[in-house]
Parts: sequence; C-alpha cells; structure tokens
Amino acid sequence: MNLNAEALADFNEAERRDSNQALIYSNRAQVKFLLNDMLGAEQDCFKTIQLDSLNIDAYNTLANISFSRKDYVLSEGYLNKTISINPQFSIGYKNRGTLYLLQNKKAEACSDLLTASNLNNQEAKNLFSQYCK
Repeated sequence: MNLNAEALADFNEAERRDSNQALIYSNRAQVKFLLNDMLGAEQDCFKTIQLDSLNIDAYNTLANISFSRKDYVLSEGYLNKTISINPQFSIGYKNRGTLYLLQNKKAEACSDLLTASNLNNQEAKNLFSQYCK
C-alpha cells in the first residue's frame, strides 16, 4: 500500500512488544531501506541475522544496501549467501545477474538471469530477453 511511515510505526510497536522476533527486524529493515534509512536498515538486518542466521531477506536487503553504496563486492557476497541458503531464491539470482550486468560480466549475468527465469521470476525473464539473446 506504500504506507511506509505507518508500517515503520507498526514495526516499532511490534518490537516494543516482542524484541525477539526476527521477522519484525527483517520487515522493518526493508521499510527503512525504502525510506532511505540505510544505517537503520543495516542495523535491523544484523539484528535479524543475530536472531535467525538463515534469514535470506536480511541478506538480500544487505545486498541492496551495499549495491546502493556501490560496494559491489560486498553486495555479491550477500547475494551469494542468499543463494547458498536457498538455491531456489529467484530474487537472489535476479539481483546477482543484474549486478553482473552492471559489471559487464555478461556470461555470469545471463546464467543467473536464466536460473531466475527458470524459477519463474518475470523480471529476470525480461532482463534475459533484453540482454542475453
């Protein structure tokens, strides 16, 4: 619904009531990212991982934060982590493929975009059609 400020307030209240739920921090990190609060998003991701070391959404958000900072090596590392945790995570392949496109690594990009496409990621299918045919 794009009510990020309201969502943030709700997640803050949820944290106040129960500060041991990884999902609260993971979701709040995504909202903070959308609100351009990169430091807050990063802190919530690290809290998520402290509570649930296999939370792929936290690693994916960290990858997005690193990407926004143009730290492509770190972003790739976080995306590798998402894929190692869940090899069926199409968003991880799509994001890493996009990162590879930016770095002019076409073979790697097309491989990841094809994998994401085969996992029914429509955005990856569109990118594959645009850049890999």
